Amino acid sequence: MITVEQKLQVRSYILDLGLPHTFIDVGWFMELILPPIPHPEIENWFTDLIRTIFGSGDVKTAVTDSSDVGVFVTRIIQDERTVNKYVFCWSEETAQNDTFKLAESVSGYNFEGVKKKVSVCVFHCSYIYPTYLRRLLDVRRGPSSPYGGS
Repeated sequence: MITVEQKLQVRSYILDLGLPHTFIDVGWFMELILPPIPHPEIENWFTDLIRTIFGSGDVKTAVTDSSDVGVFVTRIIQDERTVNKYVFCWSEETAQNDTFKLAESVSGYNFEGVKKKVSVCVFHCSYIYPTYLRRLLDVRRGPSSPYGGS
């Protein structure tokens, strides 16, 4: 799996080379946002992540159905205004609490016992800030290829 750090390294390398580019982000995939019913054979870091509510859980999140990605990419790369830009596109917006309600209504399972709640501060301090701190340190060190060498 590609990490955020690796994605940022590749973007930085493309920028350092001066290549024409269009960076496209589609948010979360819809197929991955519904929390799964607990089952010993599928428990892992990802099921924990999906069952984690950040902050109040009421903030809308951009989600995209994987079948929409091709249509979005086609439109974006045909538009000359997107050259050398970062484009964020999405199909729908939903809050984490709403996805839990939907999963409960469809499955009949009460997820209250398996939800993990994390404050926004803990999320930023444990994930966002370290990621950007590493990115800042990489910029200070100068350009290097994410594929090895310089």
